[in-house]
Amino acid sequence: MNISVSNWNQKIPQQYLCSKYGDNISPSVKWSPIESAKSYAIVLQDLSPVAKNFIHWYIPSINPSIESISSLNNTKNLNLSNSDILSFYEQNPSIKVKQGINTSTSFGYHGPCAPKNTGNHEYVFYIYALDQDLFDFLNEKKNIYHDEYTNLFLPKIKSDFENLLKKLNINIISQSSHSGFFNPSNLPQSGSSKSVLNNNFDDEDNNNNSSRPPGKLSNKSKSKSSFSPDTDDDSENDSDFYTEFSDEE
Repeated sequence: MNISVSNWNQKIPQQYLCSKYGDNISPSVKWSPIESAKSYAIVLQDLSPVAKNFIHWYIPSINPSIESISSLNNTKNLNLSNSDILSFYEQNPSIKVKQGINTSTSFGYHGPCAPKNTGNHEYVFYIYALDQDLFDFLNEKKNIYHDEYTNLFLPKIKSDFENLLKKLNINIISQSSHSGFFNPSNLPQSGSSKSVLNNNFDDEDNNNNSSRPPGKLSNKSKSKSSFSPDTDDDSENDSDFYTEFSDEE
């Protein structure tokens, strides 16, 4: 199994960096399909010791018909609770790419955001081809695996995710990884025009551990009913994060 990530190499482009340094646009990710796979999963983790296992993207359930994920603009940094995300996916099982919460407590992708003077950071995409879909499996057996189900969309480091699969007897058919690097000291002297005043959770040195509880819905966040693609208010674009890959397309 192979994975390729656009321009995710020795110097990750500024467009993929967090909103503190760049545009917080996720890169395009492609992988070679595995015929027997029932699902795929992706974990994006910073391996630098100072990052304390910061998870930048966690996607525990990807439909086997999907072979790539296009770039997504995550500049909104939605702070959604784990229960709201779980409830939405329960109501919309046709969503093919079910994203979770990253360590910054926001939903979806959170670009590299290493604090300055912390050296070069390695950001690794891990992809797994699984013999069962993790969400479907836990949804069906949530009376048995209640905690595992309710915490499914909380960020998980590579080892914790693999331990969860082992506990559930879900087999990894194949896996691969792809690394990229970012050194905040290499940013242009002029710096980014992005403001740092509203990025309380952007710096990876604010991370205590990979199991930080998810962010609560802020006053600007939407209730779970507004996640519906049929919403009439200004939150309709928020649903793009959920509905880009659905069976209705």
